[in-house]
Amino acid sequence: MAVTEGRLLRFSWQADAGALAERLHVQAEDRDLFDRVLARARQAYAPRAWVCEAKLEALGDDFAQLSGHWFEGARVAACLAGAHRVWAYVVTAGPTPAPQGDDMLESWWLQALGEEAVHAAMERLIAQTPARPGEHVNAVSPGSLPDWPIEQQRPLFALLGAPNAGVSLTDACLIEPRCSLSGLLYTAGEAYCSCAYCLRAHCPNRRAPAMQ
Repeated sequence: MAVTEGRLLRFSWQADAGALAERLHVQAEDRDLFDRVLARARQAYAPRAWVCEAKLEALGDDFAQLSGHWFEGARVAACLAGAHRVWAYVVTAGPTPAPQGDDMLESWWLQALGEEAVHAAMERLIAQTPARPGEHVNAVSPGSLPDWPIEQQRPLFALLGAPNAGVSLTDACLIEPRCSLSGLLYTAGEAYCSCAYCLRAHCPNRRAPAMQ
């Protein structure tokens, strides 16, 4: 199979306490607790990515073959139609630490901070992906839209191989640890953002307005 050996990349997480507290709507009376939880999260989370370049061997209206692995879906086919280079990736913050008490707010903060860490790592990964002048580095993930279903995680993880930065796939095609992302990165002349095709009006992670 024409796929380069995977690379493990590690990222530091420079968490700004004030900005995170504001984004997570932390109340003034909870700020001391939040700061303690954030300190635990900084110690526990270790953002990293596993990346390997793949060869686009065949492409149709609703399928793509990458380094011997068959992907089905109109979305991935449309994205890769203009791709110059393609990489499979998985990014993770690592396992979410257990709360020290029964406080549900602490549990929610730990999960939210893990998501912050993995999205920050994803931004770093995109920034480090090689692209020629005028090219955009785009990402597309199984399950992000109906026309590339979550079951396509299976060929993606087969392409990624082991050790996948310590990330695994459940029988339901969910990723463990939970604070993880996976998909394809590709360079192309046009920018792509899945949020533009998503109709979820109040998504807190929306990065582009929905197309009308």
